[in-house]
Amino acid sequence: MLPRTSIHTRTTDPEGKVIYEDDREVQDDRVALFEGMLQARTLAPIREAKRDVTRVAGVRVVESEAISTEVTADLDTVDAYLGRASRALDDKKTDEAARALIMAQVRGVDFHYAKEDTPLAEARDAIWLAKRALEENNSTQAQTNLGIARQQLEVYRQVIPENRRQEVNQLMAEVNRLDAQLRQEANQSASQAERSRQGNVMARWWDEVNGWFKKRP
Repeated sequence: MLPRTSIHTRTTDPEGKVIYEDDREVQDDRVALFEGMLQARTLAPIREAKRDVTRVAGVRVVESEAISTEVTADLDTVDAYLGRASRALDDKKTDEAARALIMAQVRGVDFHYAKEDTPLAEARDAIWLAKRALEENNSTQAQTNLGIARQQLEVYRQVIPENRRQEVNQLMAEVNRLDAQLRQEANQSASQAERSRQGNVMARWWDEVNGWFKKRP
């Protein structure tokens, strides 16, 4: 039941260049400062401040397609510490003001990050789209998505250890068999029962690929 608020966020680097802008409706006191990839120099000072005060390391801010990063600000917390800093400056207590500013970063800014195997994610999504296409009896679009899945599975297969490639090879072989079957059906419509069977097969593939995310190369 909280009121909705329209938030426009703009994040700039130390030179003033805009590197992120966002418009959204929120119902809480936390807003996104950044979602996605980010120049390390922009968030590194905040990360270092959090590390110095809490002595907790482990969050790496990097420019890599393998790491997605989200940064959020708790406005109530940030506002409280900025108020302390302002009052300290009014009293000529620069050291106290500096500590308050550091705490605004430490307590008011949170990092959320996740590593994702991009080829595997794209293969998973393509399998699901192929399943949806067959549900609409669109075998041509299903074949296109199966082709994307096969390409991304091959990319993924190349970067994982040899002892884990067999399960990927097996899935790729199954994808090839279904693709060949759909090509043979080009001049005729498959029965509803056959479409249901094919959909169940792809749902199993989707579950299998999701399970691979728990295994690190």
